[in-house]
Amino acid sequence: RKMKYRIALGLILIMQCKCIAQYRNNKWLLGAEYVWPFGGTKIEFTNNTRNITLDPRNTWFRSCFSGLSDKDENWFIYSNGSVICNKNHDTLVNGVDLGPGASQSYIYTGLAGQSQIVFFPGDTINQRHYLFHQNTKLSLPGHPMGNNPSSMHLYYSLIEPTALNGQGEVISKNNLVISDTMENSNVLAIRHANGRDWWVV
Repeated sequence: RKMKYRIALGLILIMQCKCIAQYRNNKWLLGAEYVWPFGGTKIEFTNNTRNITLDPRNTWFRSCFSGLSDKDENWFIYSNGSVICNKNHDTLVNGVDLGPGASQSYIYTGLAGQSQIVFFPGDTINQRHYLFHQNTKLSLPGHPMGNNPSSMHLYYSLIEPTALNGQGEVISKNNLVISDTMENSNVLAIRHANGRDWWVV
């Protein structure tokens, strides 16, 4: 019996060495300055080395961030929950006013909660990808959750990052997925075991 446990433990350790994260999860955009230009910090992980640099941009970040790129980083898109931008920090065509009905304080600063948005690759043939995103209400009088920030809707938007000579375009925006009270800051994308489909939880 002990031998079976040792073999099982050995197999787990061997398989752990083969676990690989999403290929391009090495670029993180952080920070918010309170004077224009807003800017922030960029952290890139390359060959087990961390490189921290200033990153001037016009988009203000609070806590919310998600980004997606191709494996060669020929394009890179990111969002703070309010707007979607490309690697040149230009707003994508039709890439503003995400999450209709959100409290006005989030329009310029981005959403305040972590994990309120998530990009994930969709149709790689047509280079179209998805952003799932919540909207946030600051207070809901008389609601069971009280005056805590709550999300009443989950949306998805469809992005073509290479459109318009690489500027990028949101070709379908704010498509309603769920209309219900949801926990704020808890949108996750999990890849299906078939390697093709995704679950949004």
